[in-house]
Amino acid sequence: MLQLTSHMKIYAIREPISFHTRFDGTAAVCRNIYHFDPYSGALFVFINRCRTMIRCYLFDGMGEWLCDYRIAKGSFRHWIKSEDPLIVIQPHILHLLLRGVNTNGVITPPEWKKLT
Repeated sequence: MLQLTSHMKIYAIREPISFHTRFDGTAAVCRNIYHFDPYSGALFVFINRCRTMIRCYLFDGMGEWLCDYRIAKGSFRHWIKSEDPLIVIQPHILHLLLRGVNTNGVITPPEWKKLT
């Protein structure tokens, strides 16, 4: 079971990628384009070129997770709008992105205490 925790690093990738590749291709994007270790335990979140699918990639220490979510109607019009090619997001922001919510300008309360 995949569980999102508040201390998990989640990286949302701004630019769309091709979803024709699976595990190795997605890990290669993390490694070669964004210079992150795909086996670091971080969750990487991508969008496809048509903006109709979101892909999550995670290595949990035992194996790789590759989860694709395709919206039934329409597209994810409000994907990340940032100057940075990759941003760190919180789990609750990922939930909003999966629902198609415009997260630009969403204000959430600050964390009371940072988890280590």
